[in-house]
Amino acid sequence: MAKMAESARMLICCLILVMYSVDAGSKRNYAILLDRVNYTIHQKGLMTVEQFQCGKNMIGLNTFTLHLKVEQNITNFQLRDNLRIIREKNITNTAITNITNACDMLSGDYDSTIIKQNVIELQQSAKPLLLCPLMENALYTISNFTLRPSLMPPYIPVMSYIETLEIWYAGVHYLDIIFEGRVTKA
Repeated sequence: MAKMAESARMLICCLILVMYSVDAGSKRNYAILLDRVNYTIHQKGLMTVEQFQCGKNMIGLNTFTLHLKVEQNITNFQLRDNLRIIREKNITNTAITNITNACDMLSGDYDSTIIKQNVIELQQSAKPLLLCPLMENALYTISNFTLRPSLMPPYIPVMSYIETLEIWYAGVHYLDIIFEGRVTKA
């Protein structure tokens, strides 16, 4: 049970602001595919989603592009990551990770090496850099973000997943960013 919990934790870390791919050069025997992206605005006034789509890059890896317009200066915000895993025979598991200071995470001040490496990849895909304070009236663009397979655990079981990344500010739930996909054998 402890190994399963650790694997789930690693998967959650890798899937935050997720993207999903398989690299033929990696020694992973699975592919993480992104089938759909969506969002839900719970409260207006913090940020607006101007574009959100998934696709593939030139070498066939899954990517996503997200354009967020910030409507007020943001000095600190919180993330809640809900990962729902659906395995064979519709066995469902849910894992929740709370990140109380997302600004620290974006600046690289986070204990998890996997999250740190994914934040580096995220910052390379973002214009301007996603660092706090997020500025009012700024358009933050994440283009073709791809999670590198080398950051993933060596084994992830075949499954479907729905990941909802909740964005909170000052105790108010503003936005959900939703990723749906599956893990298949490569």
